[in-house]
Amino acid sequence: MSAVMSRDYFAEFKREGTTLDRKSISNNGTYSYTYGQTANIGTIFHLYGGKYFKTLDMSEWGGFTDLSLPTLLNLENLILGRASRQYTLSSLVIGTKMPMLKMVDVTNYNTLPTLDLSSCSKLEQVKTRGCVNMGTITFPTGSPLNRLILSNGLTTLKLVGLPYLTNAGITFPDGNSIINLVVDSCPNIEWENLFNTLGNVQNIRITGIDKSGTVDFLN
Repeated sequence: MSAVMSRDYFAEFKREGTTLDRKSISNNGTYSYTYGQTANIGTIFHLYGGKYFKTLDMSEWGGFTDLSLPTLLNLENLILGRASRQYTLSSLVIGTKMPMLKMVDVTNYNTLPTLDLSSCSKLEQVKTRGCVNMGTITFPTGSPLNRLILSNGLTTLKLVGLPYLTNAGITFPDGNSIINLVVDSCPNIEWENLFNTLGNVQNIRITGIDKSGTVDFLN
């Protein structure tokens, strides 16, 4: 794993209460540690110094079955996944723990059923490619979100109060399974183009429409 500090501080890695590594890290410096052994199921690891992490990258360590994230007030980038690995974590709770979060990457977390980012008001990017069982994502209303890389497992796309998001900022690299579409107060989303691009929408709710015509295209 690796972490970038937002100020001069220390980082420490422990296994079952035993310190395996501890270093002083300067502002914008990177702490990294590789656990070179096989961990038994149930082994508990702790990483200290997180309150001053700006970036946390745990994408190399995909074997954990449970992950408890503390309050990380300065964290801007949370990288848990990558294209070259598969992960089996089935629950991820972020809640209000990361108020400064700008980017979250959970690529290939193929057993995560949902992702709630509603309290991450600074959020700009979300990456969920390969999360084939993730049916819903809750995005933060009013955030500067502008980039979504989404999985083909997503069935509901609900975009509410996202002023910076455009059609070009929404991608499904492996195709999509969207059947429910909501676009509300997203001035830069061309909802008809999005509807046509998705192709299989069965339920749709759009607000703020100011036009005349028929709804034959919904048939």
